[in-house]
Amino acid sequence: GEPPANLSAHDCRFGRWCDSPLSQRYTGIDGFAELTAAHDRLHALGERLASEGGALPGGDRQALHLALDQAGNDLAARLQQVQAEILIGAQ
Repeated sequence: GEPPANLSAHDCRFGRWCDSPLSQRYTGIDGFAELTAAHDRLHALGERLASEGGALPGGDRQALHLALDQAGNDLAARLQQVQAEILIGAQ
């Protein structure tokens, strides 16, 4: 099979943008720090699942999958919050 992709939070498109000067204009927006923390959490869970998932007992692996799903939902909600703050600020 193929080797697993690099799951680092700094290597995905959003992570590279967060690390770039382009994101600095948004750091003062309410929720931006929580958005980046949610992004990091999602990647940490993905990395754990990729590295340990096959060795975990079924219940633990299922719990990790659930945590990853919840982290994805949290990230999406926080992104919507930041987008709303940007739109409100633009009015």
